[in-house]
Amino acid sequence: MGLGLNNSITTLQIKETWPCQTKTLHTGKLKAQLDKWNAELDKLEAEARIVTADAKIQHQDRVQRLREKVDEAQQTLAKIQQAE
Repeated sequence: MGLGLNNSITTLQIKETWPCQTKTLHTGKLKAQLDKWNAELDKLEAEARIVTADAKIQHQDRVQRLREKVDEAQQTLAKIQQAE
């Protein structure tokens, strides 16, 4: 009888702790997945900032080249008008 009682207590203890262990395991896995996704988001956001910075630089370069063309054209126009 003593052996059967010990067996029942052990099984009962396992059944009582098992849901907590399962919950802890699932919580741990979920937290790990969230950490992984957050790291991926951080990486993607950093890449987006770089792309945005690159696009901004390219845009500024185009603006600068166009301004140089406008300035050059205005100088040419001024020379033509002075020659008339």
